[in-house]
Amino acid sequence: MLPLCQAFITDVSEPSQLAANLGTFQGLSAGGAFVFAFPVGGILGSKFGPRLPLYIASGLQLLNALIILFFTPESNTNKNDKLDLRETNPISGLKRLFGNAPILRTAALAYFLISLARCSLDAQFTNYANIRFGWSQAQSGPVLVLVGLMLAIAPRLFIKYFGLQKAILTGILFFAAGLSGAGLAPTPPSFVFSIFIVSIGCMSIPAVCSVMANLAQPGERGQLLGAVGGLTELTGAIGSTMYASLLAKFTSDGATFNGNLPGGHFIVGSMLLLLAWGIAMAGFADNKHPALSGDVIVEDIDI
Repeated sequence: MLPLCQAFITDVSEPSQLAANLGTFQGLSAGGAFVFAFPVGGILGSKFGPRLPLYIASGLQLLNALIILFFTPESNTNKNDKLDLRETNPISGLKRLFGNAPILRTAALAYFLISLARCSLDAQFTNYANIRFGWSQAQSGPVLVLVGLMLAIAPRLFIKYFGLQKAILTGILFFAAGLSGAGLAPTPPSFVFSIFIVSIGCMSIPAVCSVMANLAQPGERGQLLGAVGGLTELTGAIGSTMYASLLAKFTSDGATFNGNLPGGHFIVGSMLLLLAWGIAMAGFADNKHPALSGDVIVEDIDI
């Protein structure tokens, strides 16, 4: 659903408002999950077992499907668009992202690294907090609420202030600093503050998605963001396994680095972000493009 909703938002947003609107959606989706779904699911699961939260989630998705079917209008008003089954496979989408357009390739590669770095937090937050500070799921809940609120607030607040290009570059640096701080934090308060910095840095995600969407033809933006969704799933598949292995290597009994750097997987994520910053900085400098301003939809680029 994530890339579909992003495509819908892109279709109905003015280019100058796209990044802020995608940021709001990030807050409603990811932020809503942190604020409501994780705590409620944890409480219900602890009281009634793991099946009840799954049944409730299934019911919500059924309601979601009915709302889409009966009340949601079509966002792409071009009636001549036809589905090309040859373009529906993920390999084709990745070819579009990493094809012949240098600015799109830069944005896609930066997004890949940012998304892969974010998995260090998404996939292992609860496990790390339990291992490092002895937190239970209930104790992790308030921190997740903080993250959710900042995900809802930060993009709309800071992207408008910085502009797209600076929001990407500044956000990546905030993100990297926050992950480094989380990996090195010796106490729970310093860890919470680092996660707060991470949530500000997440403004880079809707900003770079907005740049990629503005590079597509109006009728192709949904297809492009679908490819971005495929890239997100790819980083999730890689990151969940990679960071679990790193967490075990840095924390488990008898591990090579046990006790020396328990948050080492966060440091790895931070290094990926610094690489993303270098690629974005060089790519944006070499390819000055109107899409980086967010003021226009670019229609003269072959992707």
